[in-house]
Amino acid sequence: MTAERSLTQRDAIRVLGRAQEIALASSGDDGLTPEHLKQAADEVGLDGAAVEQALHELSHTEHKNAIAWLGAQIRFVSFKTVAGTLSDARLEALGEMIREHTGEVVPEMQVEGTTSRWSTMEDIAVEVSPSSAGTSITVATDRRQDVISSGVVFGTLGFVMAIIGTKLLGASGVPEVAGVLAASLSGSWLGLRLYWQRTAGSWQRRLDDLGAAVAAQVERLVPDTERDS
Repeated sequence: MTAERSLTQRDAIRVLGRAQEIALASSGDDGLTPEHLKQAADEVGLDGAAVEQALHELSHTEHKNAIAWLGAQIRFVSFKTVAGTLSDARLEALGEMIREHTGEVVPEMQVEGTTSRWSTMEDIAVEVSPSSAGTSITVATDRRQDVISSGVVFGTLGFVMAIIGTKLLGASGVPEVAGVLAASLSGSWLGLRLYWQRTAGSWQRRLDDLGAAVAAQVERLVPDTERDS
């Protein structure tokens, strides 16, 4: 009798994923609802908070908006899940912490359904809502306008460099001027790309730091009796 081969966690996930594909193909079903997925995950011992985070990240993937010519995204999202939920009074205390952490005057909390939302002066949105795994925290921002502004600056620099280059090189014919212009604009595009890749990394770190700070504050505000339940 041969001993059963043990699978790594990564292999187990791949096997379960492939098995689900086969089952769906044979049944003709379109897929699983989030609730069915959570039930299936619970049956195989997957942490509810991890499943909640994976679902949330999947729903936000299409909003990341990675632009090919920039080589970086323009929308940034950080997501956390904390066990337990907050009362209205504790949500107000959370808003105070967000104001202190961002160093800005943040408008009052907005409530839409079960979601509480704060917006900073830099257009960073912090949303807190109850979920099956506890409290879901989303920190997001869209920097599309920043890209446009940066593009205008780098584009203007490209044209200025083209004018200076034309005069320095004594270019007079159309081909020569076009060559200088093309080289200058290519340089400005490369500068914009490098600048935004660095800026994108900085924005994601800022959101991750704010998300971690909000999650830590939620953990402190959740009653011990509810956290341990």
